[in-house]
Amino acid sequence: MRNIRLEKLIEREKELNCIYAVEEVLRKNDHKLEDVFQEIIGIIPSGYQYSTVCEVRIKYKNETLTSADFRETEWLQSSDIVVDENIEGSIDVAYTQLIRLHGDSAFLPQEQKLLNTIAGLLSDYIFYKDLQNTIEFLRNKETKQTQAKSILKEESDEHWKWRLK
Repeated sequence: MRNIRLEKLIEREKELNCIYAVEEVLRKNDHKLEDVFQEIIGIIPSGYQYSTVCEVRIKYKNETLTSADFRETEWLQSSDIVVDENIEGSIDVAYTQLIRLHGDSAFLPQEQKLLNTIAGLLSDYIFYKDLQNTIEFLRNKETKQTQAKSILKEESDEHWKWRLK
């Protein structure tokens, strides 16, 4: 009984440390998005129970980045990256081999919550970066130098349309 509680606490500690590490990466605002994705891909397995057989893939728009040994298996977990109410990609976590089933899944229920939290943090980060690019574009409108960057779509922001009405 005591060992089971200790194991659960250790797993929660790993998940919290994983979230803290992801937040630390996202606080560094000067990195390219691809670099942020690579760092997060390296962090996510540390929050999982079986980190040695855990591989990660991030799909965003037309880009796909993966950990070195990622491959889709039947033990796959996914969470959407949602930016400005649009699904722009996903984070996928796969176990490359089955170690133990927890109910009907290879993953602990808390691991899906962990992945959803990381996807939410990443979604907010991308939205913030897009918002910065939009502001920069509007400030430099006459030069048209920043048109190649991501710009928030005026028609996709339902919240602000509602507020305007």
